[in-house]
Parts: sequence; structure tokens; C-alpha cells
Amino acid sequence: MNITELSTLPDFDDLDRLVEEVRTLSLNAEYLDIFIKVKEAEIIMEYTTNVEKFVSGKVISMTQLKATVAYTGENNELVDKRNELATIRANLEAVKLKLNLERAKIDVWRTQSANERLALS
Repeated sequence: MNITELSTLPDFDDLDRLVEEVRTLSLNAEYLDIFIKVKEAEIIMEYTTNVEKFVSGKVISMTQLKATVAYTGENNELVDKRNELATIRANLEAVKLKLNLERAKIDVWRTQSANERLALS
């Protein structure tokens, strides 16, 4: 690919779309992360204050709670949310890499263009 041709460079509208996609994915990941943390806190509160959730009359240890029901949810509802969060984060990383690649193309073009101007003078 000859990067010195302007037609091979990303359009600023394309860069703006990638930036907006990064923003949207970042917000979605953050909102989902907050949702998961709130559900974890609600589950922990329920299991540490509701006598019906105690085992042999005692509160389940925090370590066990965090490793089991607080991680998965009472009905495994958090497993799907964690999978969704992982997918969003993977997509976010892919878009960030694409944006970096497009920026690198501009940098290469800038360097090649400068070198060609030097060769002409």
C-alpha cells in the first residue's frame, strides 16, 4: 500500500466516528460495571443481614460470598452481565486499536510527505 496517496488516509469523519464509538463503548462498559457492583453489594447485604440466608445460623464468610453468589448472582444473572461486559471491553479495545492504526497511517503519511518535499528541494 502506498500511504503517500491521500486516498489511503482516513477521513476525519471516520476518525470522529471511531472516537464516538470509543466513547459509547466506554460508557456502556462503565454503566454495566456499576450495575454489576451494585448487584454484588445488594447480594452481600442480603446474605449478611437476612437470617434466612445464614448457614448453620452463621453468616457465610465474605470470601465465600464474593467467590460464589456475589460473583454469579443468586440465579446466575450476573454471569450473563459479566460476559456482556467482557464483550464490550473486547470491542472497545478493538476500536481503540483501529483508531491508533488510523492515526499511525497519518503519521507515516506525514513523514513520507516531508521526506518527499526534502528530496524535491
